[in-house]
Amino acid sequence: MKYLLPLAFLSLFAFTSCDDCADVNCLNSGTCISGACECPTGFSGTSCEIEDVCLSGAVSCNNGGTCDNGECDCGEWYDGEACDEKVLDRYDGTYSGSYTCNSVYQVGTANFKEISEFDDEMVITDGSGRIYYAEFDDKESFDIPSQEINEPLGGSVDVSGSGDITSSTVNFAVTYNYGSQGSSTVYCIFSGTK
Repeated sequence: MKYLLPLAFLSLFAFTSCDDCADVNCLNSGTCISGACECPTGFSGTSCEIEDVCLSGAVSCNNGGTCDNGECDCGEWYDGEACDEKVLDRYDGTYSGSYTCNSVYQVGTANFKEISEFDDEMVITDGSGRIYYAEFDDKESFDIPSQEINEPLGGSVDVSGSGDITSSTVNFAVTYNYGSQGSSTVYCIFSGTK
């Protein structure tokens, strides 16, 4: 009998079920399983207290941007916190400055207009009314691929060139080749500010 009483207490402990989750507090809709928190997507930590805003959807990146450590890593032609600012939009507008064509200096303008259906192209209208397009190599440099354009006073000309641009300045060189009109070439450099 004297051994029976301690045996009875021991059997009480053996048959009493323990709730492993009684003292576990899981946050952010985490679920306790066998004394440990199972965290929902976007949360981690012992109590699901750490939020990964990329996985939880708290950060939204547009236009092909991806979330990395809570910030958007934007594609080549977009900027902004949510990748919703088109890079070339900042260049829209008229730049006033000067053209130097075959060593002759003249005051002029160049108007840059973003082409909505292409992320990396803009239309340039020069001070003489010629209209041609530029393809951007990166966010601040562009090529004017060889293209035949109409002259404002009639006829056509082949134009090509390249340049650099910021939101307030532009510098570019362009060659006008009048091959069908006497094989003359005019080389111009434009430098201007917005």
